[in-house]
Amino acid sequence: MLSRKTISIMRWLFVPVAATLGIITAILPSTLVNRIIHDYLWSRGHHMPGKVFLSYYSIPVCGAFAAFFFIVFGTWTAPKHHFRVALILLLIGGVLAWLSVGESYSPVVENSRDPLRIWEPIIATYSGGLIACVMVYFRAGLRRLLFSKPSCSDEPPRDLRVE
Repeated sequence: MLSRKTISIMRWLFVPVAATLGIITAILPSTLVNRIIHDYLWSRGHHMPGKVFLSYYSIPVCGAFAAFFFIVFGTWTAPKHHFRVALILLLIGGVLAWLSVGESYSPVVENSRDPLRIWEPIIATYSGGLIACVMVYFRAGLRRLLFSKPSCSDEPPRDLRVE
């Protein structure tokens, strides 16, 4: 039988693996949402080229889901300090998102060959991560409220007793 300390260490070591699995898990919901957005726009007569759809709709949705699941899966695995872990994963995920989106050519301007940073994916990714952090914060607060031992008792503290 493994000790509590060993299990705790194993859970801490599994946090990066679980966070990475969260990114992989984001593929399914983002694919479904992108399909719905694409079908909606197509049915309304907006036949957009693939680059515009990717930069304005697909990549931001994928980024938001990936950031959300990255943080949620990582904090669920951590044995303690869930909100601190969520903030650390938000910072790591923010750097990874900034590097992965990087500089690209604008799909809107036809003759543009100057690289520029497309802001929609970055903003959506950070928004998904912030929503996950807020959710983890309230979940940790609710858990603390429900499962903490009551601090008040019927007996007054020793220094307030009248003798």
